[in-house]
Amino acid sequence: MAEKLNPNAPARYQIIVQGMLSDKWSDWFGEMEIMPLKNESGNIQTMLSGRVLDQAELQGMLNKLQDLGLPLESVEYITD
Repeated sequence: MAEKLNPNAPARYQIIVQGMLSDKWSDWFGEMEIMPLKNESGNIQTMLSGRVLDQAELQGMLNKLQDLGLPLESVEYITD
């Protein structure tokens, strides 16, 4: 059985978007680590990974990525 998420509790996530997100945005995304990637097709992607306080903060991050014009590839909850 999958672990039930508590939307009001801290959790770790990995978010992948299309395109490049510069390190200059790190303050905007709190404690998230920002890493450039290349997918199997050689396209540039950015991975953000780290702890998110709650679902409201996660939604805020996703909105910021959308505002920057970076299409979302995936959002993954990371279990410890």
